[in-house]
Amino acid sequence: MENDKLILAKLAIGLGCLACFMCLKRTAVNGGGHLFLPGAFAFWLISRLGLFIALFVILRFEVPSDVPTYYYEPAKMALEGKITYRDFSTSYGPLFPYIAAGPVAIWDSAKAIVLLAIIFEGIAIFLWHRVASRTLSVADSKLGLLLYLCNPVPILNIVIAGQNQIWLSCFLAAALGLSLARREFFSGLLIALSVGAVKFLSLIFVPYWWLMSKARLHFTSGIIIGLALIYLPFYWVGADILLPFKLEGVQISSGNLPYLLTLTGFNPSGHIAGLLLNLLLLGAIGMLSLLLYKNVRRGGISGVSLLGLTAILLVFMLLSKKSYSNYLNIAMLPLCFSAAVVLHRKWQHEFFLLWCCVAALEPSLWHRWLSKANLDDYLHQMASRGAMDFKLPLFILVELLVLGGYLILLWLVLRHLLKPANSGAQMPILP
Repeated sequence: MENDKLILAKLAIGLGCLACFMCLKRTAVNGGGHLFLPGAFAFWLISRLGLFIALFVILRFEVPSDVPTYYYEPAKMALEGKITYRDFSTSYGPLFPYIAAGPVAIWDSAKAIVLLAIIFEGIAIFLWHRVASRTLSVADSKLGLLLYLCNPVPILNIVIAGQNQIWLSCFLAAALGLSLARREFFSGLLIALSVGAVKFLSLIFVPYWWLMSKARLHFTSGIIIGLALIYLPFYWVGADILLPFKLEGVQISSGNLPYLLTLTGFNPSGHIAGLLLNLLLLGAIGMLSLLLYKNVRRGGISGVSLLGLTAILLVFMLLSKKSYSNYLNIAMLPLCFSAAVVLHRKWQHEFFLLWCCVAALEPSLWHRWLSKANLDDYLHQMASRGAMDFKLPLFILVELLVLGGYLILLWLVLRHLLKPANSGAQMPILP
């Protein structure tokens, strides 16, 4: 019963986000003028810091999700002077516990890490919107920002759960700004820092980024030097710098095609299956990156784009055997700006947010209804009990809706990117 109450509470937040969007869209996008950004900032303060204060300060709720165990405890160990990968295990970057230790040293609570995630989000919004406002129409940049601010995925996973994918988003936004300003070395350096500070997931964008770069040697040098400066000191003191890959290698999640195939008895966590899936994922990202590069080259101009990054993210979400829907927060802002560009009918914006609501609920359903079981295993459990319930068919429907959304958005984004009129589109050089 408690599990169902939590799921209903998240659903209520998602529907509340949709209602806010419907109320604000006409005034904010079509009007607003110079008041739009101050209004957006005020809405961010209320929906983020206001919700944080209400839940964690006034009502004194405890932080759910991974934060108490996988964020807060490593941060405490870092404060004790212990070394990442040598004295304690973590699947995150070697610098992650030390960054998380900063707010924990000031406020000895897992809530401090949630507050840090909100700060990262504020910076990420500023950086991504700065890029979008220079590359998209005024209407699209406004709509994209509003789609993000009223989106249940970041609200549930950043403000309530304190997830660190928004850290990656912040680093990527800063790296893109540097890349567009022709500071390719420092752009690569920031991508390396995102790996060391959070996780290696930011590397999924590197093939596309590298192909689009006009200074590939500088970009590559920045990544290599950055990774060396971060990882070699840990290696020299006896840390196992490959530990995150070992820990993550056997893990799977729902919300992707490999997991859906478990309904047929397929096991994505197996050694051979995992290797083949990783090769498939790398091959798909490489082929898509090459396709986008060749298409842009036909127009004679190159450059990393928000829609290109969105396409890479959606391929990853579809094919990776571990891609929780909260991983969307890695590039949710580019996704929302892309949605503003490719969704032309007004009702599609509401359907996009409704789909985001379903995507935000999906991991909770897997954890609380299926106890993280594969689909075939749960089916066998029900058969052994001699009873069927509504949870499995409803969960499969949710899976299909989430994956269908990925496919539709990917098709729309690629259709826009591959139009002859857009083949020469380039992000402008920022001052």
